[in-house]
Amino acid sequence: MWDNDLSYDSTMATYWQTQLLQPDTRVNSMSSEALHGSIFSVEWARAHPAGLQEDRAIFSVHFAVRAGIAGNYAHLDTIDTDTVHTSFSTHWMATMQPAISNQWSLAQYTWRNFGADFPLDKNGVSKPGPIWRVAGPLTTAGGDDNVRLPDQDALTVTYRTCSRKHWGRNYVGGLTMNWLALQTGHAHPSGAVDKLALAFRSWYQDLWDNPRIIEPVIWSAKYRGIMSINELAVDDVVDIVRRRRAKGASYRKVYTS
Repeated sequence: MWDNDLSYDSTMATYWQTQLLQPDTRVNSMSSEALHGSIFSVEWARAHPAGLQEDRAIFSVHFAVRAGIAGNYAHLDTIDTDTVHTSFSTHWMATMQPAISNQWSLAQYTWRNFGADFPLDKNGVSKPGPIWRVAGPLTTAGGDDNVRLPDQDALTVTYRTCSRKHWGRNYVGGLTMNWLALQTGHAHPSGAVDKLALAFRSWYQDLWDNPRIIEPVIWSAKYRGIMSINELAVDDVVDIVRRRRAKGASYRKVYTS
C-alpha cells in the first residue's frame, strides 16, 4: 500500500505501455485470470417525507487479496469479507458515526467480484459479477442531530495512483450543518476533512496489516488493470452528487405563461 504498482492484463499491453506513469512504478503484465478482486458497497438509508421515494446512498471500494509484490490478485472469500466488516466498524464507523446525520443509517453491505477475465459489455468494458453476499439489514444510525444538509452534498475522497488518468474517488454524504465552515464560504472545516481522511486511512491500514493483506485498489474495467493507491486526499470543497437528489418534490411551483 502507498506504492506505485500497476498490474494489467497482458492483452492490454499496447494501451498501458503508452501511458505516462510515475517513474518508480512497478509494472507487471499478467494473465487475465491473475487479476481478480471484490467490490465492497456500503449502503445508507435516509429519512424522507411521507409519499416520497429515496434510493440508497452508496459508496464502494475495490479490494483484492495479494500474494506479495508481483503476485496474483484474488477476490475476497467470506472470511475476508467478515474481516472487512469488522475493520470498517472498528475504524471507519467509530470515527464517523458521531458525525453522520441521525437521519442516515447503515442499511446493508453488498459484495460483487470483478476480474480481467470476466465477460465484456458491448463497449469492451469488463462487467462485474452479480452480488454474491449481502450483510444486513443493518440499523446503525448516525449520531449527529444537527440540521441535515441536502443529500447531494458530499465530501470527496480522492485516490491517486501511478497513472494520472486512473484515479479513484468516493463521495461521502450524510452531512449536517456541523460540516460547514460558514465563515469560509461554505467550505468544510479542516477538522471534518481530517476526520474523514483518518477514518479511511486507519481502515485501509488495518486491512493491509492483516496477514491476508486485503488491499484497497483502483480497477480499470475498460483497460483491465489494477493499481495500488499511493495517496489518499480529502479537501474542504463541498461536492455535489446529483444521483442523491430526492426522487420527488414535496412542493413545486410552475408557470406556463
